Amino acid sequence: MSTKSTIRISFRWLLIATIVLFLIGMFGGFVGQQFWQTPMPLSIGDGQRIVAPVQEVTISPNTAVEKVVREANRSVMGLVRATDTTTTPIANGFVITNDGLIVTTTDAARLPLTAIDEIGQLLPLNEVGTDELFGLTYYRLPDTVVVPLDTSQTDPLAGQVHLLLGRAPDTFTARVESFAVTGAILPDSAAPAAWQQLLLGTGGQRTLPGAPLLDEAGRVSGILVSGSAGHVLPISQLQESIDRVLAERREVNPFADYGFTVNWLFARAQETGPLAFSAVVANTTPSSPAARGGLARGDIIIGIDDEPLAWDSSFVDALSVPDPTITVRRDGEELRLPLRR
Repeated sequence: MSTKSTIRISFRWLLIATIVLFLIGMFGGFVGQQFWQTPMPLSIGDGQRIVAPVQEVTISPNTAVEKVVREANRSVMGLVRATDTTTTPIANGFVITNDGLIVTTTDAARLPLTAIDEIGQLLPLNEVGTDELFGLTYYRLPDTVVVPLDTSQTDPLAGQVHLLLGRAPDTFTARVESFAVTGAILPDSAAPAAWQQLLLGTGGQRTLPGAPLLDEAGRVSGILVSGSAGHVLPISQLQESIDRVLAERREVNPFADYGFTVNWLFARAQETGPLAFSAVVANTTPSSPAARGGLARGDIIIGIDDEPLAWDSSFVDALSVPDPTITVRRDGEELRLPLRR
């Protein structure tokens, strides 16, 4: 003869169990969200998405950070104003060729500067000059062989986390900050003429301008313009300037040659197309090739020599040809305007 036992559970215990399961579920969801956050879209200006986003935390774990910093640290210099009694930090810079060519932001120019390396020694600098188009200044370490940083082939994308490596202003030891790219912004009207966009991100508030942004392999993916604003010039534009300096074309300025300037604004390059980065003529110089060719303030440049102009292509490269023909959109009409010197 078998006996059956009945387990009775009161409503109170059922309610407690339900609440516990609910709290466990909420905690699990919270933890999951920290590890797999929704990626932010790469947005420009008014929120128009122009690039597909990714979510990629590239510098992880900490051992990877240590390796990147250890290998890159010798190529990063603090740029200081040194006197007999004081050493005042001005900016960061980093070596881009093995004969000691250093790049930094133009904010560091206008002063005689000295470099300070990873072991704290002061090194003399010779100024090469400023690339005004890109707002970057170049120096050289004389009679010195230095290991340069490699450069990335691609700009960072929204959602990626890279490293800023500079020198701490007080100790001049390595200062590392993570920089999470959240999007891209249009440069303001006072920005250097060749800037087409700036990366926007969080991090870098304690780092002086001129520090390299490094990817997971320690390659340069940008240069810090403003830590407080979270602005970085991406490698595509930095590389353009480097190539100009190496080719001894640092002082070449096609905007001055043809007599016009542009602002990068949101505009429709095509009559029925979406709003996008567009080069819009800001002004023309009287009697210049641009003025003689009929280029006018407000013209939206959509092509050069019948090649479409995209916001992510180099405007300076496209313009650096003899006597180009500019295609513009004006009042809904396309015009082909020859620029002849």
